Amino acid sequence: MKRLHRKTNPRTADGIPDAIVFEGPADKKPVTLRDVAAAAGVHKATAARALNHDPRITVATRQRVEKAAQSLGYRVNPMVAAWMSTRRRRTPESTATMGYVTGHPTRYGWRQPASDLPDFHAGAHARAARGGFHLEHFWLHEPGMSPARFVQILHARNVRGLIIGRMPGPDTTLHDYDWSSFSIVAVGLSLAGPLFDRVRENHFQTAATSAARCHELGFRRIGMAFVRADDIGRMNDIWVGGFMSEQMKWPEDERVPPWLKPGPAAAEFLGWFQQHRPDVIIVSQAPPAVQWLSTIGVLVPRDVSLVELRCHDPAAGNAGVYYDPARVGTLAVEMLIGHLHRQDRGVPAHAFEVLLKGVWLEGRTLDSATAARIR
Repeated sequence: MKRLHRKTNPRTADGIPDAIVFEGPADKKPVTLRDVAAAAGVHKATAARALNHDPRITVATRQRVEKAAQSLGYRVNPMVAAWMSTRRRRTPESTATMGYVTGHPTRYGWRQPASDLPDFHAGAHARAARGGFHLEHFWLHEPGMSPARFVQILHARNVRGLIIGRMPGPDTTLHDYDWSSFSIVAVGLSLAGPLFDRVRENHFQTAATSAARCHELGFRRIGMAFVRADDIGRMNDIWVGGFMSEQMKWPEDERVPPWLKPGPAAAEFLGWFQQHRPDVIIVSQAPPAVQWLSTIGVLVPRDVSLVELRCHDPAAGNAGVYYDPARVGTLAVEMLIGHLHRQDRGVPAHAFEVLLKGVWLEGRTLDSATAARIR
């Protein structure tokens, strides 16, 4: 069995690291950055910048260097490269900056009180600080901003890692930006493209757990209704999938068709309710449903129970599934740190998702005695 030879060389006479990890027979000479530069017909410094996706290097040159590195079996040592990058910038590692990118019409339209959705930024900020990074907010719609200008600003600030925060709608795309120099992780589902690695709540599990729990408690007329103005899109499709996967396990006479109209539409919702008379409704948000039902004298949970898919505030006392938004932000930063260490940049060929599992909360809006009274 041949012995594997491993060599790293963070310092050379010209100050540019070979920063290699080469595995092969012990009697074979390790491949260095100088070898790559010679094969690509460029200076060693140019090869180093090309492998580091330096924006000063043309795409053609970068691709030539990358091809030479691949053919020679050269691999960049990400830890050495990250150390040298910090040394070249003369910036202490503890002050390295990650960007938190948002794109709402207003600078802080993504956080409360402008938005009633959970804020992932706080968890991301805390985790970045523990990792020796400063997390800085970058708004895509600064006055006079363009995609090219935005990328230039990130380069000027030596920002190489980005968290793409929740965008203002499910159809938001950011294809006009050159992301090739950045390590990127998205949070939530609202960014439709490009498809980066992302961290999000497991919405399928949310709806499936809610439906299964209601059935376990004895409810047999289990409905689903979306009651928010923006209740339409990919997240809702996933909710429906989770709900229907459970519903198909029940007898046909127990299957209440879900009400999937984009809200708010109180009259249509109440018409659906009076037609099908569910004993429990899985809703995207409880307050609108409670208010609409009260207008026809139906009280929660006396007459019908509710389960909230967006159970953002455990202190509210509603039954549903809760996701800690700080955990989403934390996981996103941890994933991004890994990308930075491996120098994973640009739009991945095969993006993946980390799904956070929610926690079931018992609450006063769910009373199994409701089912017994209705039957």
